Amino acid sequence: DGSTLVSKDGIFELGFFNLGDSTNRYVGIWYKNIPVRRVVWVANRDNPIKDNSSKLIISRDGNLLLLNQNQTLLWATNTTTKVGWDKKRGLARNITAWKNWDDPSSGQDHGPVHDLVE
Repeated sequence: DGSTLVSKDGIFELGFFNLGDSTNRYVGIWYKNIPVRRVVWVANRDNPIKDNSSKLIISRDGNLLLLNQNQTLLWATNTTTKVGWDKKRGLARNITAWKNWDDPSSGQDHGPVHDLVE
């Protein structure tokens, strides 16, 4: 606990945190170099962590997983959906759903598909 990841430019930091005096813990991203922590994204806002033994890992398929002390999944990114295989070029095509261009948290799959990410 206490370890964080810092963005390449040093602006953002990812880690575990508490809000105020609460014992609930969250995984989030905040601005690194300002005096008062300003959280800009929270992974598990609807499912706070109740212990200090939880861990954030990267799965084999590249998703972030938040596991509690019993290895129960509390939260996962899982935002990529496989939509097909390009046999000619040997590439998998995926769609990633975001809420909007300013908020890359998980969104809804609805409306037209604008971009295919290879």
